[in-house]
Amino acid sequence: MKTFWKIVCLWLAFFLPPSFGESGSAYKRVKAEELYGDGVALYLKGDYGHAIGVLASSIASDTTFSIAYNALGMAYLKLRQWQNAENVLRKAIQLDTAYAFAYYNLAEVVYSNPLSSEGQTRESIQLLRKALLWEKDPLQLQKVRIMLGNYLYSIGEVTTAAEEYRAAVKYDSTDLAARLGLANTAENSAEAYAEINRILKIDSTFAPALLALANISLMNNRYGEAIGIYYRELQRDSTQCLKYIKCLEFIDYYLNKIIDKENYYFSAAMKQNAY
Repeated sequence: MKTFWKIVCLWLAFFLPPSFGESGSAYKRVKAEELYGDGVALYLKGDYGHAIGVLASSIASDTTFSIAYNALGMAYLKLRQWQNAENVLRKAIQLDTAYAFAYYNLAEVVYSNPLSSEGQTRESIQLLRKALLWEKDPLQLQKVRIMLGNYLYSIGEVTTAAEEYRAAVKYDSTDLAARLGLANTAENSAEAYAEINRILKIDSTFAPALLALANISLMNNRYGEAIGIYYRELQRDSTQCLKYIKCLEFIDYYLNKIIDKENYYFSAAMKQNAY
């Protein structure tokens, strides 16, 4: 009889499905982690479609695995599947309310959705504030501050945006994105011009700074200077058609200004001769 029960115990130990009891939960997590690792590897290779399938399997194996939901949301984001991304990222936050990276990713999804409104932009800002609250990694914290500044700037909260950019610059004075934010939120064109020149001393090929400098030149009626800056940027990367078109637009604008002035002086001269 004792032998019979020993056999039963051995059978239970080796042949029951892993979902039986606590050992089953541990098995599910191990399997979920393996699939998560495979999914992340596919994501890093840029194979987002297959990454989605593997990460979904990870979640199916363990529905409480918050980091798999976050990674799945990032893959959906890459493919611009906005609603799917939002759903799984909200689930990640529901499972872990202190998950800073999930707040950050959800903010990007909500903001980037083409159907988003100002109300959703404000929700994105609140999500980023929660990310700031929980984020411990200094480098990621820097990204959160810059993104928060960008979102605030997009709805006209310039002063608050500038505060975030200043905090980012205080952490890293060579951060080009943070300094560009300071240029965009400057109180006047002179301050903006000075900030952009600081950027170009760090990296003379930083395209957003060159374009911003061209815009300042244009606003101050320095059309030739604006064209020169755009041409400089065009030479740096002539493969981007949009930059080429932008340069042509400014040249056309500049030429029209010349023609307008010539017409004005011609009309004035004609009037003077007439009287």
